[in-house]
Amino acid sequence: MYDIIKNHRIENIRYGASQEIGTANQPDDDGFDLWENNQLPNQVLIMVFISSVGTDGTLDLIVQDSIDQSTWDEDFITVAQMTAAGTFLIEVNDPNRYIRVNATAAVDAVIWGASFMTFQDQRRPVTQSGTLSTLTYGTLRKPKVASS
Repeated sequence: MYDIIKNHRIENIRYGASQEIGTANQPDDDGFDLWENNQLPNQVLIMVFISSVGTDGTLDLIVQDSIDQSTWDEDFITVAQMTAAGTFLIEVNDPNRYIRVNATAAVDAVIWGASFMTFQDQRRPVTQSGTLSTLTYGTLRKPKVASS
């Protein structure tokens, strides 16, 4: 059974700071271990907060994931270029164990920060007891937990 209180996690990817022109991996090259503390999330919500964009400045973000912290999916999720202040949400479905954000500022500096929240902790085996009901799933639906 899914327990939202126990199975979510909130982390800061980057504090609101100026990123000068160039590229950097956030939080660093190793990223975050999503499986830390026995969590196995199916989804991650990344919240990006841009407070200031220099004249004609742009921010390009690419969410990258990895199974081993050494080989990264270089274009797992490419976010549309950001050119103005605001709050942006990025939904990450079915990430691998490690996750990071590759950020590139161009033309002028961008002040931004980001946090993430994990949810949908359904990769963990579920212990079931008692009599299982017979279930019928609709067209194109399938069970997430195998019954035995």
